[in-house]
Amino acid sequence: MKPYFTLILFVLTSLVINAPSISGIVKNEEGKPLDGASVSLLKDSVIIKLAVNKENGSYSFYGIKEGTYRIISSFVGYSPASSTAFSFSGSSLTVPGLQLSKSGVNLKAGSVVAQKAIVEEKADKMILNVSGTINATGTDALELLRKSPDVMEGKHNNLSISGKNGYRYI
Repeated sequence: MKPYFTLILFVLTSLVINAPSISGIVKNEEGKPLDGASVSLLKDSVIIKLAVNKENGSYSFYGIKEGTYRIISSFVGYSPASSTAFSFSGSSLTVPGLQLSKSGVNLKAGSVVAQKAIVEEKADKMILNVSGTINATGTDALELLRKSPDVMEGKHNNLSISGKNGYRYI
């Protein structure tokens, strides 16, 4: 059984290696290969196959039918490049290299904004972060407590927080 498996694997590998292909290379404006650029094979402006080029900038498409095709490549930070239309007759073809140039789009500025949760519950305390909320406007701390979640005001300056009594304000 094992010799047959090896033979079948050998035949399939040789078919793939000898299969007609369209191949090429994608480089940057300095002539260095771009790793991970997207490469599209188009026929009549319809994408037929997609590939990502290898570390050395090369790409290959296998199992392509005869016809007229075009290659488009793109990469983040670079303007897309396109080949001229070419005819594929079923035998392996190497497309002239595509050269991508850096795009002139730059971000002017960026900012990262973080915001704390309004209510933080810790093991021994509840923290109200009211800065930047509508609750920050008021006359005093008691009014802020009245607006806070789970806080109830009782008689004689007593407060209950989450149903627990024994809190007083002075």
